[in-house]
Amino acid sequence: MKLFVRGYHGAGFGSGAIKWFTRSKYSHVSLVFHLHGDAEEIEAIQGSGVIRHRPFTDLEKTFDEYAVPISEDQIIEAHILAMSLLGARYDWAGVYAFLLRRSKHSLDKFFCSEFVTYILLKIAYPVSRRLPYKHSPDTVMESYRLIAPVAELGGA
Repeated sequence: MKLFVRGYHGAGFGSGAIKWFTRSKYSHVSLVFHLHGDAEEIEAIQGSGVIRHRPFTDLEKTFDEYAVPISEDQIIEAHILAMSLLGARYDWAGVYAFLLRRSKHSLDKFFCSEFVTYILLKIAYPVSRRLPYKHSPDTVMESYRLIAPVAELGGA
């Protein structure tokens, strides 16, 4: 069992604005679970809210993936929590509040980086001292608590 945080560089709806406002190279983040040979991606996206699907593997989807070094029990706990939030709405007001540097949080709707950091915080693996609704895709992907791929570390 493994859990990864995936950061997209993509050019989907709103990506350019997200990158510009957050001064980031990432426009979106998600969780990718590898459980007993099966992989699934769970994410909060505009227009759909919190959804799950098979992870994208095509080359048109450019992303980086970092491992979350946690126990199998924590991975299961994260998966159960993420699954319990399927169908939660996308938090447009939260995104607006984030851009204006205001505090805004709701547990029945999420934006992408808030969703990822909320799940990790609830399983006792916070990526930083920030509250979940204060994260951007870039601050999630730059966390020293995530493990970079072996190739980035100079390994084989």
